[in-house]
Formats: sequence, structure tokens, C-alpha cells
Amino acid sequence: MKGKLSIIIVAAKPIARLCFRWDLSMLDLMPEHIKICFLGLYNTVNGIAEEGRKRQGHDVLGYIRNLVWINLKSLILDKLFIFHKGN
Repeated sequence: MKGKLSIIIVAAKPIARLCFRWDLSMLDLMPEHIKICFLGLYNTVNGIAEEGRKRQGHDVLGYIRNLVWINLKSLILDKLFIFHKGN
């Protein structure tokens, strides 16, 4: 059980770090599959934020990034809970 839990935590750390910092310079250090996922998320969120800025007249990127971060933490905690409950 402890080994599987460690794998979940190790897999979640790079994605969480990228989402928290929102920094593309870290991508060079990441595996290809994480690069692809994060770039998709990054481009989508920034596109939505740009559209929000055009429509509302102010920057909404910080708000959307916080939502991404909160949802990511919730997802990781849910997976850990399900894993722990099943073992």
C-alpha cells in the first residue's frame, strides 16, 4: 500500500508544481506526457482569460489560475482518499 501511495504522490508533484507556478520555463525538466498536458491546460486557461479580459475589461487570469489550482488539489486529494479507502 505504501509503495502505491508514493507513486501517486510522486506523479502528482510535477503537475502541481507547474500549475502553482504557471511557469513554462519548468517544462524543460518535465517528461513529455506532462509537457503535453500542461501546455494544453496553459493555452486553454490563458485563452479563456484573454477572452474574459476583452469582455470584462480587466485581467481574470489570476482568478482562473486559482480555480485550476483548487480543482487540481481537490482531484489529487480525492484520488488519495479513494486509494486509501480501497486498501
